[in-house]
Amino acid sequence: MFKRALKMTLNPAYRDNRLHPKGRARPRLGKITDLFEGYLTDCTLFDVCEGGVGLLAPETVDLPDDVLIYDDLERTIGIAHIRWRNGRQIGVRFREKPVPIRLFNTPGLRALQSGGRNRGTQGAMTSH
Repeated sequence: MFKRALKMTLNPAYRDNRLHPKGRARPRLGKITDLFEGYLTDCTLFDVCEGGVGLLAPETVDLPDDVLIYDDLERTIGIAHIRWRNGRQIGVRFREKPVPIRLFNTPGLRALQSGGRNRGTQGAMTSH
């Protein structure tokens, strides 16, 4: 673990360019969707700060520049812009502060809250 953290700090692709100081948060589960609520992948959220969050996601998943990030613990969703990616690690900046998912009534977002995944724009739901 320490070697990996040291490698990240020495890697020139990994720079701490936060606009806000990072907060302490235990890693927690989340989901990434495109802006049309199409499920892309599960992720782990870490290094939460006021303006963004660090994510861990599979390297094989192609992500658009702007995504929706769902936080399973807080039950919030936010529009985020991907600022950098280094392998599995992704740094995003929220366009707006994440809001409670209960404020939305769309089937795709409701499926995220119940553990489902919305595949594409057809609205087909599958569960874990």
